[in-house]
Amino acid sequence: MSRDARAGRSRQRGFADSLPPQLAALIFAVLAAMVVGFVLSFVLPARLLGGQTRRRALILVATVWLGLLGWYIVKPNIDGNWRLATFKECEAQAAAQPGLIDADGFADEAALLRNGMILQLFAERRVSFIEIKVNTLTRKGPVIAMADGTYEPDWTVPGFQAPWVRLELGKAGSPDCTVLPRELEGQLSRPPFLPDTCLALRYLNEPGARYALSLQPARDGLHVQGKWQVMDRSTGQAVMSLATVDPTGTHISAGRALSRAGQPALIEGTSPHTMLADRIRKSPPREPAPPDQVFMMEQVRADRDIAAIRADGLALPAVQAVSQSTHRTDQEQVTLMEPERDRDAWPRAVEAAKTEGLAAYGQNLVDWPHGALVTLVPSAAAYSYPLKVLAVGKGFLAVTTVRGASDPAQLMIARFRRDGTLAWARQVGTPDQPSAWCQGFRVEAAYATTLDLVLADRCVARPDAPPAPAGLKVNGQLWRIPLAALPPLD
Repeated sequence: MSRDARAGRSRQRGFADSLPPQLAALIFAVLAAMVVGFVLSFVLPARLLGGQTRRRALILVATVWLGLLGWYIVKPNIDGNWRLATFKECEAQAAAQPGLIDADGFADEAALLRNGMILQLFAERRVSFIEIKVNTLTRKGPVIAMADGTYEPDWTVPGFQAPWVRLELGKAGSPDCTVLPRELEGQLSRPPFLPDTCLALRYLNEPGARYALSLQPARDGLHVQGKWQVMDRSTGQAVMSLATVDPTGTHISAGRALSRAGQPALIEGTSPHTMLADRIRKSPPREPAPPDQVFMMEQVRADRDIAAIRADGLALPAVQAVSQSTHRTDQEQVTLMEPERDRDAWPRAVEAAKTEGLAAYGQNLVDWPHGALVTLVPSAAAYSYPLKVLAVGKGFLAVTTVRGASDPAQLMIARFRRDGTLAWARQVGTPDQPSAWCQGFRVEAAYATTLDLVLADRCVARPDAPPAPAGLKVNGQLWRIPLAALPPLD
């Protein structure tokens, strides 16, 4: 008999037969003992006792069984309904309060944020500081934030010197720089943070923030709701509040991250503390300025949709590309195709932006004077395959891909400026000589030399492709378009 057939027979026999024999026997033994105990608790007093004593014993037994029924079955059901009702009320309150809270920083009285949320608040909400009341009630030591994952460590502070800590961005080498949890190590050296960024930690006896995440505890045994609130400490008034079942300030958020740019604020009734933190952000500066340890994330939308440009298709002026086969080392491949994996690529881009004002970093433009890391949104469509946007020089290049040598579709390139305005668009003629060792061509990277605009493919090797020379492990293909045949890039 096949495995599927045996599984089907097992399901047909029912729940009991699908259990291991020893476990099934144990379950039935416990159930039988409960039934026997229930029957004997009434039979024995009725047989062994008489008169008022029998009546009192039977009333006592019935009271005990009814109490057990209420405690283990009825009460949990009532408690669960109260909790669900509170979660729904919390979500309704959050939906009715859509506003954001403009704050330079805030105090967290419960140390309930996730580790990653701390960096997200600095990177995306651009808060200047977070003050956290150290949680000393855990067995893991003094904790200021909770782990993102089940097997990751909570964020513990080096030593318990004061009831509060203040976190803010600093420069590497400062004596206040603190050690980060393992899951966050290295993140402060990657975008949008400057390469020399650290997280500075200082101890405080009292918080100095104007706003604080504060708990008015619930009394869950009495089914009295509590409130998580954003308090204005200067007035003592609540700016925003959400219902909670939390009696102690220990309910960890269900989510692992705050809402992302362009997304609506979090609505999660089990995590009112996190929902309130999700509403806090610092207003962008009124005047452009170089970054203070972290770049703003900025999206610019193309002033002409790439779909409309592609519709022009063959009406666009044409330029001819020349194919060139090449070899790269593994490191050169990473640097070209995946700069986010190259430890030195981000510092190089930042230094170039300091000198030139704008510098390319993968799909982003590093704008030093405005303190922004800029991406281009080329289309109103959520999915614009086959299209890739790359930063080249001081602007963007939107490129459609050619999927194979037999694909009749022409490759199209469109040049956009830093502000999203279209500079020009061209169709690119397929080279007469295909690569000797690559199957088709798909644009994965682009850059400009003194003579050419170069489009690079990571190259899916042909079965008959010759091996790369020793030390150059990766075959590649380039399409070179002379700059003299194109309008200016910048």
